[in-house]
Order: sequence, then structure tokens, then C-alpha cells
Amino acid sequence: MPLEPGQVFEAMAAAYRHGVLDKSMPLLGRALEDVIKETGLNMGDLVNSLDEAAGETVSRLDALLSRSGLLLRYAAGDRVMKLASRALDSPLLGGIVEKALARMIARTAVGR
Repeated sequence: MPLEPGQVFEAMAAAYRHGVLDKSMPLLGRALEDVIKETGLNMGDLVNSLDEAAGETVSRLDALLSRSGLLLRYAAGDRVMKLASRALDSPLLGGIVEKALARMIARTAVGR
């Protein structure tokens, strides 16, 4: 199912309603701090490296988004976001999400 305009907004709105955004931002912040410590980059350099996506990265993102319509439709559901919110309350799952975010950011920023 292809991505339709508005699906990302609907998923983000559901995430906001159920506190998923509020719970995930500290995880993202700690993941960024971990990447900064690991790579030695400062925040400005890190943001610039993330902003300079290569053509291959953009192509992979386009392909991913073209296949994400059904997933985003489910993600926009209140039940899914309520479950995600409860799951992020778990320190174990929060740590897993934080480490996964750090790995993705490091791989994207510096190819690690």
C-alpha cells in the first residue's frame, strides 16, 4: 500500500495524543549524547553529517516510504500508540530503543 499524504501526520498526531513523542524524545536525546561521545563529533557536526544524505540513502528512504503506507495506517491507530506508550514505560524496552537509535544515528552519520 503506497504512502498517502496525511498518513505521517495522522501517525504523529496519535503518537502525540498517547504520549509516545514525550516518552521518545529523552531516548533520542540520550542516543545523540552516546553518538557524540562515541564519535567525538559535536552536535553541529553530527547534525550536518545527518543532513548530507548521499543519493543511495535518499533512494533507500524513498523505497522504504513507498512501502510504508499500511504500516503508517496501523501506527496511526489509537490502540497501537497506546500500546507503544505503555511499552516505552518499560526501562528495558526504553534502553533497547535508545541503543537502536544510537546505532542508526552513528551508522547514518559516520558509517559505523
